[in-house]
Amino acid sequence: MTSSAHGRPAVGLSDLTRYLDELLAAREIKDYGPNGLQVEGRPEVRKLVTGVSACLELFAESRARGADAVLVHHGLFWEGMPRTLVGLRYRRVAALIEAGLSLLAYHLPLDLHANLGNNAVGASAFGLVDLEPWGRFEGFDIGFRGRFPTPLSPTALVDLCRTVYGQEPLAFLDGPDEITS
Repeated sequence: MTSSAHGRPAVGLSDLTRYLDELLAAREIKDYGPNGLQVEGRPEVRKLVTGVSACLELFAESRARGADAVLVHHGLFWEGMPRTLVGLRYRRVAALIEAGLSLLAYHLPLDLHANLGNNAVGASAFGLVDLEPWGRFEGFDIGFRGRFPTPLSPTALVDLCRTVYGQEPLAFLDGPDEITS
């Protein structure tokens, strides 16, 4: 880590990318899109903003907050999508380039990571116990499953979702009276 011209600690973009690639074992799993650096911006990163998906609003907010890079779960490029930069995909890439922002994306590596992954962190936030790997894809377990220490009613689960995710869940409450896992 170095100190940038702005007086804040900085890390080289290539060092950050290499670190995240290794930490998340990004090259070990086949994915639906590229993991790692998707759009190159400034060579140094002082401020990193995170988000779920690579969208214009996230890029605008990142720019407004003085970020140098954005780290997301859902990147810009996916298998089966057109390889052209037109329409919304063009506007997203243009927003990154105009702001000098780098975009790093890690999809399945963030699903399967046992400590930092969204599934492991979510399972912990929900208070699940007896966690075990679950959801095989290309030879890897990409999720986790567990059980609630005490069964929940569907409405209690909706309330928990609201608390954990900080937004109103879309719920279809048909099903068992008690949820155990």
